[in-house]
Amino acid sequence: MATQTSIESAVQNLNANERAVLAATIEASGDNGFDFTFGDEIAVEGLSPQQVAGYLSQLFTKGYLDGERPTINGSTISAVQIDFYGTPVEFVHDGDDDQINAALKFLRAGNGGAQ
Repeated sequence: MATQTSIESAVQNLNANERAVLAATIEASGDNGFDFTFGDEIAVEGLSPQQVAGYLSQLFTKGYLDGERPTINGSTISAVQIDFYGTPVEFVHDGDDDQINAALKFLRAGNGGAQ
């Protein structure tokens, strides 16, 4: 079971924008039981779809997301399936609201992280 300490450890190499996109991805997966989401369902205030797609790609490269990497077509992110299996945030699949809320709170706070 993930704790705030483990989420801190799990995301220590993410910058603030990567954390914001990861939080948005977790939130978007809520409509699907926190099992998966689609690229076109992810948005972050203050970031363009192109920027979100770029940060999603970085999260795939760093191993925080699994599934198919989204692409960008104009201003739309592709509707490919994204999940968390085998990643440092795989615990979201458990659907434990306390764990998920603690992780989202920490990710949104922008504490630490690589810049």
